Amino acid sequence: MLSFSTEEFKQEIIDCLIHVKEKQTGKGLQLDFPDLLCEDFNCEEYDDILIDENYEVSIFPDETNQEYYMTIREFIDVINESKEVTYHDTLKCITNKRALIRVNNCENEDIHIVNELLTLNSKILELESNINNKSISCSLVKGFTMYGLMRHFKKDYGDYYGSVIDTDAFIEIKYDEMLSKDELNSIYNSYVFELSASHNINMVAEPRFSISELEDYDIELDTTKVLPLRPLLFGKGMDSVLEIFNKGVSSNTNPEYSIIQYSKVLEYVSQTVIREELNTEVFKKLDCPSALNPDANYIKELENLIVELNKKYEIDRGALKITIKTCCDILSITEYAPSHLGKVVNLKQNLEKTKANKEQILEAAYDQLSDSISDTRNHLSHAKTNYVLKGLECPKEDYEDFARMTKALAVQAIRWFARVHEDSRVI
Repeated sequence: MLSFSTEEFKQEIIDCLIHVKEKQTGKGLQLDFPDLLCEDFNCEEYDDILIDENYEVSIFPDETNQEYYMTIREFIDVINESKEVTYHDTLKCITNKRALIRVNNCENEDIHIVNELLTLNSKILELESNINNKSISCSLVKGFTMYGLMRHFKKDYGDYYGSVIDTDAFIEIKYDEMLSKDELNSIYNSYVFELSASHNINMVAEPRFSISELEDYDIELDTTKVLPLRPLLFGKGMDSVLEIFNKGVSSNTNPEYSIIQYSKVLEYVSQTVIREELNTEVFKKLDCPSALNPDANYIKELENLIVELNKKYEIDRGALKITIKTCCDILSITEYAPSHLGKVVNLKQNLEKTKANKEQILEAAYDQLSDSISDTRNHLSHAKTNYVLKGLECPKEDYEDFARMTKALAVQAIRWFARVHEDSRVI
């Protein structure tokens, strides 16, 4: 005989099934569960089964053969939450409990690793954080989600693709207190940055209109490997610089555009670096004994110091150089450097060969690196056919390596910017 843990729970299931039936359009949402709404339903016709909140059900969206599993409690909660959807389109779904943003991976070799992990676990890379004193959690999810359920209820599917498909992946942001649009954007940008910066999982928001053909790849995956993430980055100026960075990530198949975006990150951070450098030098001057009784010569020296520093960094390659020196570990990017940057490529070997002139070798590498980034960025940004090359532009065949290198520098610059006190950030 079929029985239920409580009569209240049985009624909750019935109410849920009634709502699903009312929302059905076109092909049905099939549930491997007794049809309690059937007029001739009889509990005694079933084997001895107790249905409680942990009873597992199978779901077949759109009458497909694709099967998804969850407990009856989870199914009821999903259906109840669907009554509170505040926004839904082909890209995202927002309820009073979560936001789901559909994403795709920009690098083909990584998407299969992510999909494999999500096959083993419907949720991965979960990270808890808070924004404006509101607790949130972020993760990558797939499977039967609110996004797919709403596509089904809206009959937003066709003969060649279902409302729920295995290739869908989402960034899920969960919250107890409703978030604003700006807060959701900040969280999304920060989480996308962490995925890319920490594990080269490069996600881009992408609406789903149709399914692309997928190739099968044989991969060996260590599912026990821990994939840690750093805390999300929020605060003054962070959302803008992360958005610039993520534009570079989203154009991963267009290295020219990525180089421009990652260079913009360095330029964005450079204003704070220069201000910090200027403050340091000025405070040194102000700490001198003569500052207690300043005369005209002292004021002139202070004025000259400020003018010289401003002049030093008003040229973009000077600003790039001080930014890279301040924020980045140049030795960490030597493996990415294209061959035309010989002083950077061979930096480790050159430093190991000599006990003297190490500072000179480093300065030469910084000069070559900053000049090349400046020349390459300017070359890619100018559409003029008569643009005169400066000499250290990256060769076209090395754009992918150059983009990988500038990305690594941009990540380090953003990390440095996040460590600077908000009052000191220039935006």
